[in-house]
Amino acid sequence: MPNDSIDWQRAIPLFVGDRERLFSDKKLRLVTFPDLVFGLAYMGGGHLFLGAAIMGWHDGYLCRPCPKCESKAWVTWAGGSPLSGAGAWSGYCPRCGYVHVRERVTQLVDQPKVRGYWASLGYQPVLQKASPWIFSFVDGAVQQGNLQEIRLPVPGWEEFIRDYDASLLVRADEILPQEDRSTSFGLTIRGKTITLGTEAHDE
Repeated sequence: MPNDSIDWQRAIPLFVGDRERLFSDKKLRLVTFPDLVFGLAYMGGGHLFLGAAIMGWHDGYLCRPCPKCESKAWVTWAGGSPLSGAGAWSGYCPRCGYVHVRERVTQLVDQPKVRGYWASLGYQPVLQKASPWIFSFVDGAVQQGNLQEIRLPVPGWEEFIRDYDASLLVRADEILPQEDRSTSFGLTIRGKTITLGTEAHDE
């Protein structure tokens, strides 16, 4: 977990209320955050795009009952195994703050509006591929044409938050309980095995 994080309890209702402006700029819809992660073992996962998360919170399919007060909690992390059924999710309740629940999350993650709407942290899609390179024993590596790779300049999450509302940027240890323990699930993304982790504590 990085030293800096976001006050999601305040940020989520702001993002949802401001969704029309955020959706008007494709770059902002594609911002990724370190602690906004969804995935399933054997099926993949990654950092959910801000636009996909906002729609899920607004429409309710990325919400779950708070384990403390039964209010609607906004899910910010979910991981598990579709084979064993083991799973967990973390999120923020508008009344109780950070919450964590161990339960099956396959249906939550494996729905069309969530699955696949994720990427690596700092993702910037390629708008124009560079000219291809060829190799010959005479000339070595030679680039055909003069096209350069162009990527959509998606801002990093810290840059985005500082521009949007710098007061939402907080230290991670101000958000999560000190006695937290890690809950992790291994996932394979593009042939590489990664571990989705979250901070968890017993209720």
